[in-house]
Amino acid sequence: MFEQIAKLAILSRLFQSLIREKIIKKESISFLSKDKIEIQISPRLKLTAFIRSFLSFERFDLIKNLYLENSGIVSEISHPNDLLDLIKEQWIQENENSGNSFDQFQIEIQNSVSNMILAQMSFEMNKSLFENDKKEYGIKNSIDWVLKQKEKNDKFSSLSFYEQSVLNGHPVHPGAKTRMGMNLEDLIQYSPEWRKLVSLKLVAIDKKNSKITMEKNGNICDILFIDYPGLEEKFKLEMKNIGLNYELYDLIPVHPWQLKKIIPHIFQDQLRDKKIIPINSFQINARSLISFRSFATEPYENNNSCHIKTSINLLTTSDVRTISPRATQSGPLISNILNSIQNNLKEFKDGKFKIQSEIAGIYYNENSDRYSKLEKAKLGQNLSCILRDNPEKFIKNMDICMPAAALLEKSPLSNKIILNEIIDIYKREKYFHSEIDCVISFFKKYIELSIPPLLTLMCKYGISLEAHMQNSMVSFRNGEPILLIVRDFSDIRIFEERLLKHNYFLNLDIQNSMIFCKNISVLHKNIFYSFFQSHIGEIIVTLNREFGIEEMLLWKIVRNKCSDTFNELKKEPDFKEQIEADEYELFKENIQLKALTKMRLIGELCEYYFVDIKNPLNISE
Repeated sequence: MFEQIAKLAILSRLFQSLIREKIIKKESISFLSKDKIEIQISPRLKLTAFIRSFLSFERFDLIKNLYLENSGIVSEISHPNDLLDLIKEQWIQENENSGNSFDQFQIEIQNSVSNMILAQMSFEMNKSLFENDKKEYGIKNSIDWVLKQKEKNDKFSSLSFYEQSVLNGHPVHPGAKTRMGMNLEDLIQYSPEWRKLVSLKLVAIDKKNSKITMEKNGNICDILFIDYPGLEEKFKLEMKNIGLNYELYDLIPVHPWQLKKIIPHIFQDQLRDKKIIPINSFQINARSLISFRSFATEPYENNNSCHIKTSINLLTTSDVRTISPRATQSGPLISNILNSIQNNLKEFKDGKFKIQSEIAGIYYNENSDRYSKLEKAKLGQNLSCILRDNPEKFIKNMDICMPAAALLEKSPLSNKIILNEIIDIYKREKYFHSEIDCVISFFKKYIELSIPPLLTLMCKYGISLEAHMQNSMVSFRNGEPILLIVRDFSDIRIFEERLLKHNYFLNLDIQNSMIFCKNISVLHKNIFYSFFQSHIGEIIVTLNREFGIEEMLLWKIVRNKCSDTFNELKKEPDFKEQIEADEYELFKENIQLKALTKMRLIGELCEYYFVDIKNPLNISE
């Protein structure tokens, strides 16, 4: 059962990406009906797919395996790699030197399928954790279960619970569960869906070789010592016992897998020369979040202890999850700017939108001339870390905070989609008689939290946040969305000319940052892919599936909210022209979206490829 579910989930993502990204040529595709697609692979090979809901962004799902007709003989295609085999020869002929990257992509897809099987197993096995409470308290959904936990323990983290409820990964990327480099034991220990406690390690770095960037004044050790009582004393004692002066070292939290598997191999000289010292007398108990490498620490005396983003040299989804030195610098500096904007702009003062500040960044900055620039960069990105503010300090005790990605997942208590559970609560608390009216009211509340602030940041300040579902946290009160928190600034885009108009300047030591864009269209691509497609688009897909609401009705609501925001912003004459330009780009007939599968087939980790897609916001108001 688990294998069948996992294969179909990845096959569905792969098949739709081959169509959406034009990897399969458009002229070979026939849409025979709203639920059937045929593809003529070659004169003798024909592929048939049965789908559900062909929606905007060419988004759909397979409802069963593909069928391949080969000279009149029909067989099933159940594994995504069998589908890739059908297009491999032609792809390599048309894309010179892509054979190795194609083979590598198939390895990643096999890994994604295997890890999706494990994720489905974890869901079934973890159900037993909730059975006693379901029986004792008559609890029927995850919302009421979380509220019961908060009632019993004021330190209970709804955010951690829902972060670890996300099983399916990226909703459209076939490498959604790719985690290359870990064995089975590691995957079960460190994958968030297994709900294990992880012991983060600490490493001391000689201050001559550490580079720290703070959002405000202070030092990274100051934060760690306050958040984790006992650390300061044990750190000082351990350094004294090995004859070293603790005052000459900084501390960095490290993922235990990274410390065991990577650090000993690439930091041999630094370990020998005491430039880095693993600390054995203290560890930080934490729970891994969706991104695998980020953690919410277990409550210590300080219930608002920071979140920790660690570096881990693994390929997950489509990228190696080390942290670049640039990100450790830019995160705190961008946080400072965003908080200043947030505190002074009326759009943010109503408390409906906040950022999760990156309060400190640190990386190993080798100062010896014996190493090349490339070697230093490798060291820096493999021993790096970002500390983030705890977003739950913004959350009232009986409100529920979760990553937006959890809304698409099945609840371990009811087997219903979590978004469905929340809307049920909203309907119950607001006394709606009509389900459709309830869903539309909920959806309007949801986009009111996000569209005005995100468009304001882009249009006025030239900052395009990457507010996809993994980077967005939503707080609910009685089922009503009341607060959006956006995190992770490593892939935001900034058009510096707009930022400078407000006397904000991002002073990065590391140059050539991809954060800055010279073409304003990069801002538009970023917000459209990350927010309108990968966030709001996925909410609309789910509401269409769960409640049968016509998607164009929901896109029209989104369009109207965007128009209202643009009209409000255009009241300021100094910004009218640039806002009109943004409005035109957002509403034009076609938009460009990232071609994620094409990027992997070509073998590019850094270069972005885009594909033209019909814009669902290009509709009449």
